[in-house]
Amino acid sequence: MFVPLSIWVIYACVIRGPYSGKVVGVAFAAGALTHVLLFLGYGLFKSEVIGSAGLLVYAAVIGFTPIILAALGSRFFKPELLRPVPVQ
Repeated sequence: MFVPLSIWVIYACVIRGPYSGKVVGVAFAAGALTHVLLFLGYGLFKSEVIGSAGLLVYAAVIGFTPIILAALGSRFFKPELLRPVPVQ
């Protein structure tokens, strides 16, 4: 289900929309890295390195990862690429 939705998002944002491929690529990379970090936390929980409370705190902190990565990634783009432009 994620693959067709991802293809549609790429089509809507890059091909038909106002964003460049770089901007959408950074967004997808931030999402992928966040999922890897979430899986890492679950692995730590399953191996009993952290407990239930630790996993809860870990997940809450990791929840801010896409915002932080987007802020860091936006420094590599011109500001005009980040603002949507009206479609004629």
